Amino acid sequence: MRPIIIVLGDRPEGGLPTEELRLRVRHGVALAGSTAASALIFSGGATSGARSEALLMQEIAEQEGIPAHVATILETMSLDTLGNACFSGLILKNLKFSSIHVVTGPAHFERASFIFSRVLGDVEMECYGRPLPMSAKELEAMELAEYILEGIDPWQLDDLCRRMSSLHPYYSKEVRGL
Repeated sequence: MRPIIIVLGDRPEGGLPTEELRLRVRHGVALAGSTAASALIFSGGATSGARSEALLMQEIAEQEGIPAHVATILETMSLDTLGNACFSGLILKNLKFSSIHVVTGPAHFERASFIFSRVLGDVEMECYGRPLPMSAKELEAMELAEYILEGIDPWQLDDLCRRMSSLHPYYSKEVRGL
């Protein structure tokens, strides 16, 4: 078994990938090569426009040169970090792997670390730069995640999906058709 790398999206600007997204993908592709990963999961739905963040990341990764031994998987349901963790976890349930590496950026690192460790347990967090303190926006999103994750143990993905569909504005039944 080999590691799996999950690269988290970043909301595009005008339908185009941000520099933040490009840096995350570059780091993920390099990590996949250095760890002999079996797969790269690009995690991010259509948060801005018709194309998903996952598809944008795959296109960037192909330009960077994905190592031949690495499969790519697109997770296109997520609209935020909690969704990245939950929906990537649903994909991971069907795969064999030795470890999970999650790639994000400096401003997002602390919240992503908290969410992924709560949703998937033991994960290795990766950042292309030095992690930064959480902004007011990150703190607000963290409060929502803490509330939704209350009482949810790692890998209780069905329970988490139900909580997200009833408590999270991005994933309500009316919005997502869940």
